[in-house]
Amino acid sequence: MKNGAVAVQAFDSTLKDMRPDAKRADERKRVKEQVGNWIQLQHDDNHRRTTSEQFVGRRAGRRDLVQFEAVENKGADTFVVSGQFLITGEHYGALEDEQQALIKKLGLVAAPVPGLGKAVYTLDATPESISGIRNRTASVGKQLVAAGVPVRHSYVTPLGMVRKAQGGPENSSWAQQKPAVAVSGPRVAVVDTGVSTEQRADGWLNGLLRNDNVDLLDVIPQPTDNRLDLGAGHGSFVAGVVQQVAPGADLRVYQALDTDGAAAETTVAAAIVTAVQDGAKILNLSFGTDTLEVDPPLSLRVAIEQAIAIDNEVLIVCAAGNTGDTRQVWPASFRTDFPNNVVSVAALGIDETTGKVAGADWSTHGNVTCSTLGEGVVSTYVIGTESHAADQQGPDTFGPESWATWSGTSFAAPQVVGAVTKVMQDPQHSGKTPLEALGVVLQKATSITDYGKAIVILPA
Repeated sequence: MKNGAVAVQAFDSTLKDMRPDAKRADERKRVKEQVGNWIQLQHDDNHRRTTSEQFVGRRAGRRDLVQFEAVENKGADTFVVSGQFLITGEHYGALEDEQQALIKKLGLVAAPVPGLGKAVYTLDATPESISGIRNRTASVGKQLVAAGVPVRHSYVTPLGMVRKAQGGPENSSWAQQKPAVAVSGPRVAVVDTGVSTEQRADGWLNGLLRNDNVDLLDVIPQPTDNRLDLGAGHGSFVAGVVQQVAPGADLRVYQALDTDGAAAETTVAAAIVTAVQDGAKILNLSFGTDTLEVDPPLSLRVAIEQAIAIDNEVLIVCAAGNTGDTRQVWPASFRTDFPNNVVSVAALGIDETTGKVAGADWSTHGNVTCSTLGEGVVSTYVIGTESHAADQQGPDTFGPESWATWSGTSFAAPQVVGAVTKVMQDPQHSGKTPLEALGVVLQKATSITDYGKAIVILPA
């Protein structure tokens, strides 16, 4: 781990680890083995290419799923939507006749991005032209830019397991009933894969399911392989993390990413705006992408601008990423442009010998706000058996009311969301904005170079 281990204070001493000591030690051992494997694979180009090809290929021919391509980008793969480009409404309205003619010649059709008004337009390949564009989206984009058409790539915002490339959740012995507490504000939104249809007898996640946020768990590839898809259960896990820290959270889950953990940035952007329109004061975004251009993803920027215009106090808490370096991962990196509204959360690991924490080697770091434990986080999971594509070493099977351990900045961010929510629910801090509540959460934090203010939230 980076930056020698240091003692870090806990946000809330009442949160306890529910596992027997022996079980806890065994689960932590498995987590350390898994994390060690991730760190090795982060620098294995052959493994990266194979994983990306598999990720893209699982959805081949599915018109109901976003189709995308992997483009090598500084030792990692960046995913761009096949045959789709983005342009601001202002720029689109100012295009010259020759530029419009080129767009038509390339078989691209313009339409405003749903949910963003006319601020951003897509230029989409038609069914007749997409076969000629697919797998060369980047070169077509260069052709448009050379003609003076200021387009941007439309990016896929994947979940972290694509970066980690191997190893998903592991079974946990954790078990507890959800505390019987009243639901109160502020409203919290989790934009993710949705939640499963399971009604748990232990009370966790119950009441979160709607018709439009179901995580179907096993629909990729078709016909079904009777295995959990690569991103299955991610939203249920993240929502469970928020509830563990703030059991009375007024929580809503929005399904924007599919069961393999992918979404076009335009879909995610619309969900962000919708959540704030619905009254969310705090958002959790546990996904991210880097870009081929210098600039950030266009529709994500517009969505955050529109969200802040709706509510200038909204707090958007983002997973920093699992790249193991300091590259920019969006939306977390928007903290630079929107420091009062966007929070980037990196991950810490724990030294089993000393009990101290340090920055996790696999976590994106550098331009982050804060960090908390991201290795071996325990939360609610779903029913099913993992795919071999997610865990080659030995896919786990999860039964009803399952709990799992999982690692990633995806699971650090919702701890911060839960902690901010809990502070705002405390009468002692009545009237505080989400940003002010974050200040309360971090007031006893320890600064760690490249990992911001470090705090332990869920039990270490």
